[in-house]
Amino acid sequence: MTISINKGDSKTLVARHALALYLTANPDINLSPEQKLHAENLLAAKVPADQLIAGTKLEFNPDNILIAITAAQKLTPSQLAKYRAYLK
Repeated sequence: MTISINKGDSKTLVARHALALYLTANPDINLSPEQKLHAENLLAAKVPADQLIAGTKLEFNPDNILIAITAAQKLTPSQLAKYRAYLK
C-alpha cells in the first residue's frame, strides 16, 4: 500500500491514509472511531520520521496494517473509552 507524502504530512496523517485505503479495499472490516484511532497510532509508530519528505512515497506493508486492525479489534471496553476521550 503506497502513500504519497505531501508537505506538512505527519506520521499520524500518513498512517490514517494507509488505514483508510486498506479499509476501503476491505469493506468487510468495520472499525469504530476508537479502534481506528488505535490502529492509526500503531501504524504511525512504525513510520520513520526521516521518510516524511514531500513528493516521495511511503510503502505500508498490508500485513502490518492487518496486525494493527486486529489489535484494535481486541481493545476492551475500558480501553475504547479512553480513546473516546480523544475523539471529542
